[in-house]
Parts: sequence; C-alpha cells; structure tokens
Amino acid sequence: MYVGGYDVIFKFIASLLIGFTIKLIDDYVDDDLDYLDQMNIHKTILLYSILFIILAAGIHVEYTVTLISSCYMVGMFHDMCMKLPTRLRGYQESILLFLINMYLFSFYNIITSLIAMSIIQLIDDLCDRKWDKKYGYKNFANQFGEVEIMVISLILIILLAMLDYRKLLIIMIAYALIHFIYKKALYSVKRREII
Repeated sequence: MYVGGYDVIFKFIASLLIGFTIKLIDDYVDDDLDYLDQMNIHKTILLYSILFIILAAGIHVEYTVTLISSCYMVGMFHDMCMKLPTRLRGYQESILLFLINMYLFSFYNIITSLIAMSIIQLIDDLCDRKWDKKYGYKNFANQFGEVEIMVISLILIILLAMLDYRKLLIIMIAYALIHFIYKKALYSVKRREII
C-alpha cells in the first residue's frame, strides 16, 4: 500500500518536472521568452531542461522517458515530412523513437503516454488558438476546427481514463498546476519590468 502511494507521488513530481521542461522548451522554440532577456534565462533554458529531465528520470525513469519521448513524437505531427538534422524525416524519427521505447519499456506505458501527451497538445492548441493564429504558429484547432479537436480530446480523455485513470489524473493536475505557476511567474516578471 505504501509503495503504491509513493509511486503516485513520484509520478506526479516527475510529471511536474517534465511539464516545466516542455513549457520552457516550447516557449524557447516559439521565441516567447523575450520578456526574460534581462534575467538571461533564455541562455540557460537548455541547462534547466536537462536538469529537470535528469531529476524526473531519477524519480521515475519509465514514466519520464515515455512521456518525454511521446511529447517529441506528438510534437512531430505538424512536421512529419520535414527533414531533420539526422537526415531523417519527422515521421521516421518518431518511428525510430517509438521502437527504441518499445525495446526499453512496456507497450502499455508508451501508448498511455502517447495518449496523455496528445490530450495535452490538443488542450493547449484549444487554449492558444487565437494567439497561434495571430502569430502564424501551427495549431490543430485552427487547422481542423475547434469542435473537432474538442471531440477528439474528449475521446482521448475517455480512452486514457479506461486504460490508466491515474495517469490521466496525474497529467491533468500537473498540467493545470504548471499553467498556474507559469502564469504567476510571468505576471511577476512583467510587473517587475513595469516598476
């Protein structure tokens, strides 16, 4: 009983660290960190990301690696045919990463992580649709329609709840908490700049 309880806590902490890493990298890639130039944080994003991933992996390896890998694969959906520095296309890298994960971890954990990251991506796209449209970022809600993405998100949420309801709860609570903390930190930094 105690081990099961601790396992959920470890997975939640790992999810928070992974979530912060993904948020930092996403903002870095989208060039949304201009407001942090004075603090030189944009120069240390890679270092913080590596540190967060190491800590998350130390807490729960399988959970961390399958979620980060899934995040990468889901992120490639927009650029499936783009040629990458490895000279492979996006879909080829995703397949290779999927096979490596299959060798290292269980199919069940990979699939539930893929579903979880897809849910987060779709919810994020629904929340950011106006912003992404304004600045020309790729967004599934703008590409396929808001209602369609809501329906797909709901289907994926039900599917993940049936497969692993704990993972769904952990991921959704971590996602909401990260958004809350990130917005508070962003508001705090912008307020300091005004003063």
